Amino acid sequence: MQNPFKKTNAIKSWIAFFLFFTLNMIVFTAIVFLVQPIWYDINNFLINALGLEWDWLVTIIIISFILIFSGIFLSVYYLKRFQKLQKFEKLSKFSISLPHKILLLIFFIGWNFMLYVLVDEGGEELTIIGRQIENLSPILYIILIVSIGLSISVSFRHILKFGRQWTQKKDVKAGVLLVIIVGSSFLGIFLPLMGIPVNVLEGELPEKPYLMAHRGAAYLAPENTIVAGEVALEWGAVGWEVDISISYDGVLFLCHDTTLERTTNVEDIFPTRIMDDCTSFNMSELQQLDAGSWFVEGDPFKTIKDGFVTQYDAENYRGESIPTFAEVLTFTGDNDLYLNIDAGRPPADHPYYDDYYEILLSQLNASGLGKKILINSDNPLAETMTTFGGAGTVEEILASGRNMINTHHGLTNDVFRAYDQANITVMVWTVDTPSRFSQLWCLGVDYVYTNALHLLVPLIEPTWVISKANYLLSWALLSGGSILLGIAGYILLSKRNKLVEKKS
Repeated sequence: MQNPFKKTNAIKSWIAFFLFFTLNMIVFTAIVFLVQPIWYDINNFLINALGLEWDWLVTIIIISFILIFSGIFLSVYYLKRFQKLQKFEKLSKFSISLPHKILLLIFFIGWNFMLYVLVDEGGEELTIIGRQIENLSPILYIILIVSIGLSISVSFRHILKFGRQWTQKKDVKAGVLLVIIVGSSFLGIFLPLMGIPVNVLEGELPEKPYLMAHRGAAYLAPENTIVAGEVALEWGAVGWEVDISISYDGVLFLCHDTTLERTTNVEDIFPTRIMDDCTSFNMSELQQLDAGSWFVEGDPFKTIKDGFVTQYDAENYRGESIPTFAEVLTFTGDNDLYLNIDAGRPPADHPYYDDYYEILLSQLNASGLGKKILINSDNPLAETMTTFGGAGTVEEILASGRNMINTHHGLTNDVFRAYDQANITVMVWTVDTPSRFSQLWCLGVDYVYTNALHLLVPLIEPTWVISKANYLLSWALLSGGSILLGIAGYILLSKRNKLVEKKS
């Protein structure tokens, strides 16, 4: 016969696991929503990993919600049943379904493995989680302070009780509990002063950052095409970033990926060369490809569905060709745009491997764009251009002689503030959400690369911004009001309890 104590502990352990599973799924789902700006990249990663075109992220979110509700249901169901049978001493009849145990264990392991892969593959892009939380922090602070105020009506009685036990009886346990209650309440109330969001300004709001179109207006037109540059110009971008490769016969052209599979119809035109490196094609072959229909048929960013791209414009994207770099330079110069160069060197066995940079820089110099060209290069041929470097200390950047820095947007607020105070021109990539763009705006960033011009151009001010004086005043009023509300609740509860005691 099974030891009843062991059985009781086993039951409690499984119920605790169900509760932990539920909390784990809530955290997992919250993280998925916080990384919303990189959903497209995550979904592409899953498609490539699993080899099946599908909206995997939406599927994962739906299953995650089902798992959360399943965890809540199983926790409540088994806890109530356990308490009921324990009350009547009938635990021998209690059992937890084996399928429930197995299924939740499988999903627990599977979903946490996915979380591990996300963290491992996400790299610096996962800094968006902290920035999203910072953007939501005022709402979280309000919930926290109001919760503390409401809990005072209950906790104040314990504070008085433990205080008496500590002062009168020197009860160490009471003293520890007193410190925990008072300390946590104090910490919660003053947390908004310890983590002031970047949208809280001490001075004037900086000028709105200039927008650079990443691969052209990549959410509104087929990336790295002339039409993507035209759409970027229409939306008011001051420049665009392009990815430059070189064909097998030595012609510079635009392409981001190493293969042509994602952004062209290479499967139809050259079915045996789908996975060949794009630099293994001659320019005459590249110009046979359709670099626009994939955008129309897949609507990868839902901008056609949402009406940001009209059906008429979308249909005109069909048949868009891969542009030569010469065409890009002509378009850029004719429209007085900045041009950011992302140079991708061909494989080592390519006939122009050694000459690639010289060909690129020579063509840039011949274009006459001069300082309108933004490039990361120490080559003497780039002296006529605007050269940039990566992030570093203020001293390192000033000593480098570079004109500006180009860095990921995930640097800390303090670093961005230091750059702004040192008058260092800062460009950041790639920001596609109004909330993060607003934070960088408040930090004084000068240029922002984006795929989502349609979301950032309409902003005439940050999504939210407040002066530090008004922020502190709001905190004082909210904290004071919540504390007074809690004390009033404590007084009312005390009076009610006294009346109940008199009646009894």
